[in-house]
Amino acid sequence: MENSVLKNQSKSLGHNFNRSHLEVCIRPTRTDTPKSETVTVSTVTEPALAAVTAEKYELNKLYQLDINVINPDPDQPRKGFDPDEMENLTYSVTTHGIFNALSCRQDEAGLVFIIAGERRFRAAKAAGQAKVPVVFKSGRTAEIAIIDNMQRSDFSPIEEAEALEKLINNFGYKQVELGRIVNRAPATISEIIALNSLPLSVKDEIRGDKSYSRAELLPIVVGKDKKSSGDMVEMFEALKSRKKRAGKVTDGSEAILKLIKSLNTKITKFDLAPLSASKHGAIRKSLTDLVQVINNKFIAD
Repeated sequence: MENSVLKNQSKSLGHNFNRSHLEVCIRPTRTDTPKSETVTVSTVTEPALAAVTAEKYELNKLYQLDINVINPDPDQPRKGFDPDEMENLTYSVTTHGIFNALSCRQDEAGLVFIIAGERRFRAAKAAGQAKVPVVFKSGRTAEIAIIDNMQRSDFSPIEEAEALEKLINNFGYKQVELGRIVNRAPATISEIIALNSLPLSVKDEIRGDKSYSRAELLPIVVGKDKKSSGDMVEMFEALKSRKKRAGKVTDGSEAILKLIKSLNTKITKFDLAPLSASKHGAIRKSLTDLVQVINNKFIAD
């Protein structure tokens, strides 16, 4: 009954579907023993649950919450967090704090769990923040996490494919419904789901790796009915070798750091003394705008 109500809501709301109406468990179903993780990103750990809080929080109200009472989402759709991205985000949180509140839920026992914003939560912990901004939500909350990640392009192609497959297999979604909910064309939904045909060894290797695009992986599964698992593994190894030779597996951080260093050098050489107060104000505003652009780049989760 609950699934029918959710599906009817998605049909009636169309493109304006509110992700706060959603909640599903999106941990991918495994039918065999998973192999050891070999991706280059840090894997999600399962820490012990934080203490129960006696306070009952109101929905849609902003709180500055003790970080020690917040628990990560046990069904976090992302399976890995890039160490470099987390380092940059931690630096930003240390310098500027958290601008965008975490979305959380509180269960009947009083435990607080993250719905969306686990990267910000982890960065705040690493930065030694005592409190973080939190807004509490209700409804089908776990599905908010998958929609949030997909709309922010935070999923790797494999994470995205496994999440959509879970919605279809466990909750009876049709591909056209998913397309409306996550704002993807039907053909794109089909392409995403097709990646679930990759051998498990390949998916395990690149599950959290966003350096492999959907376009690169699709040729491996095209005509999958005529290919063995070994054929697809061989095609993936060939792709991996091509990317390595072409130098595509790079984060571009050296170029970014060089640009920032050059900008810092130029700014320190500016002589503002001869300028009028209005010129000072214009320069200050431009620098403030630049800081906001940087904040938007690194703080968004």
